[in-house]
Amino acid sequence: MMDLHRREWAAKDKLIHAIARSQGALSRILDSVADVAAHDSSNNELAKKLVGNIQVLSECIVSYGVKKIVHSAL
Repeated sequence: MMDLHRREWAAKDKLIHAIARSQGALSRILDSVADVAAHDSSNNELAKKLVGNIQVLSECIVSYGVKKIVHSAL
């Protein structure tokens, strides 16, 4: 049972690190779009869409974490 518990925590740890890396990548993309948009306003719509996508992804991740915590507490 302990081995299963360790493997579960290791998988969660890997997932969290993967999410952190993807958020970092999205942040770098958004910075690049912002740099371009500063010189060309036609890219503002693209920047808004990217921000919206990042926000939805973040909300999904946070919501999943909250649901797991609540479920575990029950």
